[in-house]
Amino acid sequence: MKKLLLLPLVLWFAAPPIATSETTTIDLCWKYKSDGVTLKSSTENCDYYSTGYQSTGDAVIIKDKAYASCTKRLGAFNYTQSVKTSLKKGTTTRYKYYCKTNT
Repeated sequence: MKKLLLLPLVLWFAAPPIATSETTTIDLCWKYKSDGVTLKSSTENCDYYSTGYQSTGDAVIIKDKAYASCTKRLGAFNYTQSVKTSLKKGTTTRYKYYCKTNT
């Protein structure tokens, strides 16, 4: 009976190591200039740019220009939309976006 209990322990020490591989993926995005709509020729880690809360029409224009810059570089445009409504300011919209490189 003792020999049976020691068998797994002996096999564990005698077994060859299992080959493993590790892949690290770093998402890169195109960097926008300070205007938030024109792309630079450099990349960065993917962080969202934001239009900030402003009139829906103005926020859409900025988002659409950023999208146009991104598609010219064949990037993948990603955005989220948040809408606020208040009695003072009415409806305001914020877009957060980035342009992922196509690599």
